[in-house]
Amino acid sequence: MEKFTQLKMKRLISHSPEMDKAIEIIAAEIHDSPPKFILIKKAKKYYIEFFTFYDSDNLIGAAYNAIEGDFVNIMLLAVEKNEQSKGYGSKILSLMKERYLDKRIALGIEEPVGTDTSNEQKEKRKRFYIDKNGFEFSGTKMLLNKIQYDVLTFNGDYKLKDMKRTYKKFLGFVGSLIVRPKFFIAEEQPK
Repeated sequence: MEKFTQLKMKRLISHSPEMDKAIEIIAAEIHDSPPKFILIKKAKKYYIEFFTFYDSDNLIGAAYNAIEGDFVNIMLLAVEKNEQSKGYGSKILSLMKERYLDKRIALGIEEPVGTDTSNEQKEKRKRFYIDKNGFEFSGTKMLLNKIQYDVLTFNGDYKLKDMKRTYKKFLGFVGSLIVRPKFFIAEEQPK
C-alpha cells in the first residue's frame, strides 16, 4: 500500500470540467450508473452531495450521496482505476463517516450470483466494506435495472423506507416509473 498525503474532499454543485472528470471515474467503475445529464442536474438539488477526492492535486475518486433527514444513501462511490488497492477507498469512506457522523449510512453492492465471472470482484468489494470498513449487511436487498444488490449499513438502525425515499426523491416521479427499484427482505423474492 502506498502512502498518500492528506486526502481532501470537495463538494461539486455546478457543472464544470471537474464534474465531468468525476462522472467519468464513476462511469468507468460502475457500469449501471445514471446518465451524465441526470447526475449533473441532480447534483444541484439540496438532497444530493456530490464529492470529489484529491491526493495533492490528483483527482482520485468521487462519491454521489442522497440525503434524507438523518439518513445518507451513498449511491455511487468510485476510485480512479489506476489508484485502486492503495487505501484510497477506505480513506474516502473514513471522510464520509466523519462528515455524516450523526447520520445513518447505507449503500448497495452487487450481489455475487450464479457462476458470473465477476463474482470474485463482487466478493472482494463486499469484504472491503464489511471487514475493512465496518459496514454490516442490513438484511435487505434491492433490485435495480435487473441487478440485485445487498444493502449494507453503518452507524445505526436501517429502515427500508429510508432507502426507498432517497431513491424516489432522486429518481423523481417519472424516473421512478421507468427505473422502478424494488426493495425486499433478504428471504423474500422481488415482485
